Amino acid sequence: MIFEVEAISKHLARMKPDVHKLMGKSAFDEAKINEWIAWAQCEWLPAIHPPLLAIYGLKPIKQGPYTDSIKEMKRLAKVLDDNLKGKQWLVGDTITLADLYVGACSAASF
Repeated sequence: MIFEVEAISKHLARMKPDVHKLMGKSAFDEAKINEWIAWAQCEWLPAIHPPLLAIYGLKPIKQGPYTDSIKEMKRLAKVLDDNLKGKQWLVGDTITLADLYVGACSAASF
């Protein structure tokens, strides 16, 4: 049995590497994909959870921390936007697990 989203998604991505290329086209691509997954887990998700909990009414809104969290979300969204400048995908010239993972983290949060 496999559990945890990252492990499952990497397993599925590797099932038909010659067709999908979801783990990239090279070892370097795979490292960059892992980097973006780590960024989503360690930077993006922790930044978006506090304001979302407040918005959903699961935690009281405290204006100072809420405002700080929104500023951090905007800063991180700019990091993502800057990395996509002139490109369609985060890694390489086709969709990869990096795009799917970061996109899913973003969509699930809103």
